[in-house]
Amino acid sequence: MSPGTRLGLGLLLPLLLGGCVSGMTREQPLPPSAQQTPAPVEQLMKRGHEARDRGNSRGAISAFLEVLKQEPRHTEALLGVGDALLLEGKPGRAVPFYSQVLEERPDHPAAAEGRGLCHIRLDQAEAARADLQTAVKADPARWRAWNGLGVLAAARGDYPDAIGYYNQALRLLPDSPILLNNYGYAQIQRRNLPEAEQALRRALAIAPGNTGLRNNLALALAWQGRYQEAFNTISSALPKATAYNNVGYVAMQRGELELARDYFTEALKASPTYHVQAARNLERLERLQTHPGD
Repeated sequence: MSPGTRLGLGLLLPLLLGGCVSGMTREQPLPPSAQQTPAPVEQLMKRGHEARDRGNSRGAISAFLEVLKQEPRHTEALLGVGDALLLEGKPGRAVPFYSQVLEERPDHPAAAEGRGLCHIRLDQAEAARADLQTAVKADPARWRAWNGLGVLAAARGDYPDAIGYYNQALRLLPDSPILLNNYGYAQIQRRNLPEAEQALRRALAIAPGNTGLRNNLALALAWQGRYQEAFNTISSALPKATAYNNVGYVAMQRGELELARDYFTEALKASPTYHVQAARNLERLERLQTHPGD
């Protein structure tokens, strides 16, 4: 072999090694058949809706966000993410998704309703009221918006308005335990007690295991002076000490102080530990009896 030939082989070897190293470390594009293509929007939307219907909010959010990567202004996907985040108890994170829809269409009823419900959770009453009023004006069939307006009215002590809003919602969804409960509680505050009792009994027939409904029905009964019936209604769902205390509190509010004392005393006896609220109510009752004008 001549010197020239050896020199040629010596130069060739590093080039081959360099080529091999480069091929191992540099990322090469996948052939077209192996590249991952995004799922079609229709398929992703179906996946999101199915996850939502199963109560899988994480799966729904994931699918709808994939849609938004392809179509950032996709209205239904924006609403889907907002609804799922609201369901997860994350109203602050849901608001921007509803807002994007409202930027395009300020009177979009579903987006206005969703953002309004978020504002309620965030204790932003004025913003909530504005959005929910927009929702029912654009679509009077939005029962959640009517209910939200009722909640806002009740929170500011305007129970006549609250009852009106709840009635609007109940026309759309007459067998909703949530709506019947809210309506019944507002009627208790108005001292329309037979109406409250009727609504709460209907709600409890639909959702018999709901402790909140049972407690509100007991309140409606106690405010009518039906204390034993009230106690029997609530004592099956709450500790007896709490049931005695709650009934005693209504008796105290109605001016039946001796009867209230008996209930508070029973609450203290029934509690395995010191029942703080019953003790405070008993102290308050003592002050009322000692200083009636206070």
